[in-house]
Amino acid sequence: MAWATRKRKAELAVGKVKTTKRRPSRWADEDEAPARPVDQTVIWTLRLLLHTVEQTGNPRQVLARCDEAMRLAGLEPVGFEDAGKPETLRAVERALERATAQPPVRDEPFYRNVDRLGALLELAPVERELLALAVKCETVGALAEPFAMLLPVTRSSLVRALAAVLGEFDERAIKAVLDHNGTLASSGLVRWAAPNRFGVAGSPLAPMEDLDTILGAEYPDDSALLAPFFRVTSSADLTAADFPHLAADIDLLCRFLGRARREQRPGVNVLLFGEPGTGKTELARVLGAQIGEPLYEVNVAGHDGNPLDGQRRMGSYLLCQRFLRRLSRGLVLFDEAEDLFPSESLGVFGLKMRSAHQKGFTNRLLEENAVPAIWVTNSIDQIDRAVLRRFDVQLEVRIPPRSVRREIARRRLADLQVGNEFLDRLAGCEEVAPADMRAAARVAALVGCDGPAAVEATVERVIRQRAEARGDRLAALARAEGALPYRVEYVNASRDPARLAEALRRRPRGNLLLFGPPGTGKTAYVRHLAERLDRPLLVRRASDLLNPYVGVTEKLIAAMFDRAREEGAVLLLDEADSFLRDRRGALHSWEVTQVNELLVGMERFDGLFVCSTNLADDLDPAAFRRFVVKVRFDYLRPEQSRAMFEALCAQVGATPDAGSGESLARLRSLTPGDFATVHRQIVLGGEPASAARIVALLEEECRMKRDGETTMRGIGFRC
Repeated sequence: MAWATRKRKAELAVGKVKTTKRRPSRWADEDEAPARPVDQTVIWTLRLLLHTVEQTGNPRQVLARCDEAMRLAGLEPVGFEDAGKPETLRAVERALERATAQPPVRDEPFYRNVDRLGALLELAPVERELLALAVKCETVGALAEPFAMLLPVTRSSLVRALAAVLGEFDERAIKAVLDHNGTLASSGLVRWAAPNRFGVAGSPLAPMEDLDTILGAEYPDDSALLAPFFRVTSSADLTAADFPHLAADIDLLCRFLGRARREQRPGVNVLLFGEPGTGKTELARVLGAQIGEPLYEVNVAGHDGNPLDGQRRMGSYLLCQRFLRRLSRGLVLFDEAEDLFPSESLGVFGLKMRSAHQKGFTNRLLEENAVPAIWVTNSIDQIDRAVLRRFDVQLEVRIPPRSVRREIARRRLADLQVGNEFLDRLAGCEEVAPADMRAAARVAALVGCDGPAAVEATVERVIRQRAEARGDRLAALARAEGALPYRVEYVNASRDPARLAEALRRRPRGNLLLFGPPGTGKTAYVRHLAERLDRPLLVRRASDLLNPYVGVTEKLIAAMFDRAREEGAVLLLDEADSFLRDRRGALHSWEVTQVNELLVGMERFDGLFVCSTNLADDLDPAAFRRFVVKVRFDYLRPEQSRAMFEALCAQVGATPDAGSGESLARLRSLTPGDFATVHRQIVLGGEPASAARIVALLEEECRMKRDGETTMRGIGFRC
């Protein structure tokens, strides 16, 4: 009872107040109005008004400044003079008495959804009421007004206020519910609002963003109500047969996760990581399907399509865990988890760690989850090692081997008319993900392409557009239109290239160094070797491996050798001088560690590893010694130049003559790359070519070389 009411009772007891001949009160109509059911918010508002008056001891300030609260309660707003009169406070008390005389109205979708969500998440009655109150405080200004007048602001005073508003729960229960370990706070459904030095800016409770919209909508079933937080993931587009390179890992994970769920083992977590497009999410769906458990995926984006922040997603994850805890089936999938487990200096929500509590929360997250969880991320470099240790299984999902990529392409494009050569080119592109093939196949099927060529062109166009949108290059997908046929006789090398290829075919292992001027056919020869050995070719260039972050380049170098080993591929490191420079001239420690990592990889690799470079003189002496075979590629001999010239003339329809032959003989720095470049120039020009024109273009290429009139580098030979 407010202080004014207590004073009035005392005055009545001693006869100081006359009870007859009173002037009619402005509240007479309200006092005589019959009790009728009112919205729950009205009751909360009236309780909060009276509690604020009692705590501040100043009804004049409270009642005069809470116009919205008075109107919501069905009372007329008052000025400062009338607000201090006892009858004004009495009117508020009588309004509360009338409002609580009947059960409150809770028939709108909001309250029904609060009760449904509470039942699904097994929330206690006090948790449900606090959830509803927190949302109403944010959306109903009448509730925010009295809270803003509660001073001084302490956690205890706010708990007292909440207990007074709810009416049926004591302070201890409310404090326990709002503890950081409680369901409401840990899930982010309801948190304490941060007070400022002037008090709270309205409600002391901060509900999850968009929670008023979520709870205010109509839902046909429980799944729809939970969909803003998590949902059963879509069916897998792939099967375990699409991951033959991970067959043993899939078998292990299925047995591990299946038994853990059946026996309800807590703290079971699996981490799938790897480059984008390797099928990590699809693999998680395959695991759920193989085990026979529904897979519930935590939402990545909100109802408006915008990405959700880490705190919101973590809250949804905890709600999903709580929902599935009471069920006997189900696994949890948390995709795109790279921002949730940052490095030691960052908190679990991407905020700076300021206390051991946040670290403890991260540990408990992975130790106490009731339902097995699968976490998917592109990188683990930023994850603290103490956090990594808490994952039971950490599986790197790498780009599938070439044979697997080809089979995926064949299955994806099975209903379309595509040739084997096109499938081979698709399989040669590591950057092409299964999702790219699925999207391209859908577009080609709907467009209705006429003939295999049109189908392949459409599929290639769609795949290229998707790859370019994410910054990937698809050089391997390009078709070599009308290129000069490769012949080993066009190679001028210090060792017989044909005999070397035959020797390597019999024993395909060792470290080879191919060096010499640009365009002399080093890369093309390695492709020829891979074809002779009937093995895939894995090409890595400096741009694929160099990374500005310390230690990442070394990891990429190690991954390069691992990939070649898995695929049984011939490994070519182009532009190897970027990594094998003499360590005696290194200016930074990471330059030394990169060379060391490459040397270690060379020693351990049991396949065929080839390095090509234009700058052999700059190589580290120790690295140079590790190459079993060193082959210098040089400019063409005169007879080779003549043979390539005649082949090019035949390709473009030109007739060699004596004069052009003499001019050609004077060019001493010709390479196979020069002929390939001239051929492209003629094809692009679209004009009839003559022998003299070809020689003139070759002379121009020679002038542009380093040992010619300029210092420009020639273009490397590509076939």
